[in-house]
Amino acid sequence: MTTKIDTDAVPTLFAGGEEQTIRKFWNAKPFPHVWIDDFLPRERFDRLVRSEEASAEKPDFEFNTSLERNKTTYSSDAVSTESQSLVASITAPQFLKEISRLTGIPDIIPLTEYKSQSLRFHHKMEDGGFLGSHVDHSAVREGRVHFLNCIFYGPATWKPEWGGQTLLFDKWGFREQARVECTPNRLLIFLHTSESFHGVARLTGNPHSRPTVYMDYYAKLNDLKLLDVQAASNGSAFASKFWRHYTTFVPRSLKDSLRYMHPYLMYLLRRGY
Repeated sequence: MTTKIDTDAVPTLFAGGEEQTIRKFWNAKPFPHVWIDDFLPRERFDRLVRSEEASAEKPDFEFNTSLERNKTTYSSDAVSTESQSLVASITAPQFLKEISRLTGIPDIIPLTEYKSQSLRFHHKMEDGGFLGSHVDHSAVREGRVHFLNCIFYGPATWKPEWGGQTLLFDKWGFREQARVECTPNRLLIFLHTSESFHGVARLTGNPHSRPTVYMDYYAKLNDLKLLDVQAASNGSAFASKFWRHYTTFVPRSLKDSLRYMHPYLMYLLRRGY
């Protein structure tokens, strides 16, 4: 389903100032990221919350493994019009132009353009849920590389003691380096290289779901070198590294190793596009 949206309704990445936001993004650790609070106008966010609370759609998938628990995903056709409108906003041409100014990548394609892919941008996580350290797939089509993610946090209310923070790890995926709180109406955007391991802290005692909307973005293979140029121009020594791999989880126990060690080893062996 295609949702049209007035360009005047597309939120901006640069409400806090364009230059400040770009420099903050490139100088964040362990890899470039920035979040925008109060991303949607309050009235629009309240409509989104009400529409999701009224939704009774069943999920397309449920995840309950040793590294991904109490998580469900929903197809775009199964969610409210307000949720579809949010996806339309973060994939609108006006928004993609701002991502270009943020990253230095001139030609950006959001995942919504790949109609052959399973489009499940809407996620929920319940009490006890978590997502282990992992790096996402590197590409969906030859010559186009997955280089950027964004996550919108959609609960009406959230307390830090409930967990649910987005965790950012070192380049091997083992050591946590930073946490981003699950603050309602916050948009997190981060550079997704082949070393951008991330996950979700375990949820504990939350009385309601942790809903999020996810999107990833693709660049031409030959444009990836522009990321390091943009980093340097903003005072960062960050160097982007990419190679071909599938979504890869970091095994944390002997039990995990039986399922996840082989993909992780293949990930390590596939360096170099």
